[in-house]
Amino acid sequence: MTEKKASKSKASKQPEPPSKAKANTKLKQAALYGAKTLAKLSFALLLALVVYLIYLDSKVTRKFESKKWQIPAQIYARPMTLHSGYGIDKNGLIAQLEALDYRRVTKLSGPGEYTVSPKHLSVVKRAFDFPGKVEPERWLTIEFDNGRLSRLIDRDSHQPIVAVTFEPLLIDRLLSPHHEDREFMPLERFPELFKDTLLLVEDRDFYHHSGVSITAILRALWHNIRAGRTVQGGSTLTQQLAKNVYLNADRSYIRKLNEAFIALLLDHRYSKDQLLEAYVNEVFLGQFHNRAIHGFGLAARYYFSKPINELSADEFAVLVGIIKGPSYYNPHKHTERALERRDVVLRLMFEHHLLTKQEYEVAVNRPLGIADKDTFLSARFPAYMAQVKKELKANLRDSDIVGDGIRVFTHLDPRLQWATERVVQDYLSKLEASHQLSDAEVASVSVDYTQGAITAMVGGRNVNYSGLNRAVDMRRNIGSLIKPAVYLTALSQYDDFTLATVLPDAPVTLENQNGEQWTPENFDKTHEGEVLLYDALTRSRNIPTVNLGLALGMDSVAESLGKLGVKRRFARYPSLFLGALELSPLEVSEMYATYASKGVYKKLSTISVVTANDGTMIWHRQPSARANFEVEPVYLLNTVLEDVTRVGTARYLTSEFPQVQFAGKTGTTDELRDSWFSGFDGKTLTTFWLGKDDYSPVGLTGSAGALRLFAELNRQVPPESLIDAPPKGITQRFFSAKDGVMYPGQCAGAIVLSAVEKGRPQMVDCPN
Repeated sequence: MTEKKASKSKASKQPEPPSKAKANTKLKQAALYGAKTLAKLSFALLLALVVYLIYLDSKVTRKFESKKWQIPAQIYARPMTLHSGYGIDKNGLIAQLEALDYRRVTKLSGPGEYTVSPKHLSVVKRAFDFPGKVEPERWLTIEFDNGRLSRLIDRDSHQPIVAVTFEPLLIDRLLSPHHEDREFMPLERFPELFKDTLLLVEDRDFYHHSGVSITAILRALWHNIRAGRTVQGGSTLTQQLAKNVYLNADRSYIRKLNEAFIALLLDHRYSKDQLLEAYVNEVFLGQFHNRAIHGFGLAARYYFSKPINELSADEFAVLVGIIKGPSYYNPHKHTERALERRDVVLRLMFEHHLLTKQEYEVAVNRPLGIADKDTFLSARFPAYMAQVKKELKANLRDSDIVGDGIRVFTHLDPRLQWATERVVQDYLSKLEASHQLSDAEVASVSVDYTQGAITAMVGGRNVNYSGLNRAVDMRRNIGSLIKPAVYLTALSQYDDFTLATVLPDAPVTLENQNGEQWTPENFDKTHEGEVLLYDALTRSRNIPTVNLGLALGMDSVAESLGKLGVKRRFARYPSLFLGALELSPLEVSEMYATYASKGVYKKLSTISVVTANDGTMIWHRQPSARANFEVEPVYLLNTVLEDVTRVGTARYLTSEFPQVQFAGKTGTTDELRDSWFSGFDGKTLTTFWLGKDDYSPVGLTGSAGALRLFAELNRQVPPESLIDAPPKGITQRFFSAKDGVMYPGQCAGAIVLSAVEKGRPQMVDCPN
């Protein structure tokens, strides 16, 4: 036994065969090599991951801290300022409030609401950040008397106030090339109930996780397994933000991994409030034509026509519910789905004590109350907006700034604009029917001539058409509208011309250098031999005007046209004196605004101020007012233009508005191709053109066509009577009604006309 054991022991200690030993060595070397390779590969992958994360961090940080989104430029109208005596009745004010999306209620509870009683109207005016000042929220009582606003009362102090300014109407939003639309709002302006509801539904652990929530992922996985399909997602708000801002909508694992990385980096770099603010302004919530609706601020206006701070609990629930599927739960298309989803959110709000039982029952029984989507910035004022865009391009050299959320404050008067549109759409058809006409086109420009501000513009009878803007881009012969320029040229030479200067009114034939003859005619085909300058303009006589122009000289009249604002080149033929000059309605308005401003020329503009999104001033208009004429001759001219509306070609105005003084001039071109009127009251000048695009006769004189549109507009917007006090250099003189000589006092056959005091016209004694 011992020997056998010894032999076995020796046998066990015998060396392995050489082939087997070599194999083991190779295996060990291979394992060592594999381990080293794996370590190197792991290190390389780790290094690549670190480099990628550094790159990703740089990308995320750069984009987040620079311009994160495209914010459209917001274009605002002129704000409505109410004061005692303001020409608006209760119904008119209600229309203005509803245009600003104020809601009629039975009891006031907050901004954006109004109530109506037989004698007054009460309203809670919204706050608004104007350039240079903040207009606060205010509770007001507004009283009326005889169709006008009579008194404003502050409901807090119960004291009368002089004036109050409402927030301006948002006209349009100029989109970025990506067609993203949003209304950026700081987080602190979102109601607490809304923020609590959002986090409850989308990310309950938002303030406790690090960008990615394992708990949310496991909870979603459990619900999906139980349902047998995907019914819940595990993405946090931070992950959703990462996907919306930095990634696309691909469903690949690579995209999900990137989403998690970016979410972790965002959570590491920025505070929770910064991330939540980014999310509520970025999240996609619907589509309106080519506009992608981003952010809850804009979604509140799109779905409910209200700012988000005025929404109720059920409306919060609708917006938060939409996040799950903006198309699937679109309340405009899928009302029942949206209602069911809203009720699910409301139930969660109740279960988590965001709503009391009574509040929940009230909210869940309300209808959706979705606003008509077709009223959401639907083709508002295209002619006016075309001019705004043209001026923006001329004044803002950096085109990219339009996508930075700038705010553009214009001079547009919505009340006047809407009234002009109604006149064009309704009254023009009646005018055509009464004169058996068709296919007439129209253009109109209104101006606050005290500021050189364009307050309304219509480019055609289809007021929503954004093509040809006839108010700016169309030029037509202006006919007799040119005559005041000829007469102002004469009256500026006050030593030689007065309102009583006699002008020949007899047949005249002129010949040009080519031997071609031109024989002007008066509209009534009659000749009076001689007429006073005053009568020639009041009754728009053609032949006296041509004779006056020839006496003054072509160059003198052309110089006056330049001072009035006419910048384009024109042929200098005698036919110019009768309106052989093509201008747009805007150019005519600029010319007549110079008359209304007592000879002071102002370049007309639609834009007042441009600010950055934070209120910083970027550009503001500096009106270039130039006194191009002495006030005395302009005053004389305007007295005649006033009498044109009293006893001349525009006397229809006085018959319709006997208590209001206007000034203005009709214009008619050959064969009744164009019908013009340009007139002004105490503040506003409006020019109307009526004609056909193919230049065929429209069949209406200035007094039968354009003047009637002007009158209809002033029926809808009460005018301010023109009060034109004579300047110091004007005096009253006696003139012979027969030959225009000036008398030293009252004589038989004398008339009284205004005259320039320092003028030296011929004076004679009274005839025997």
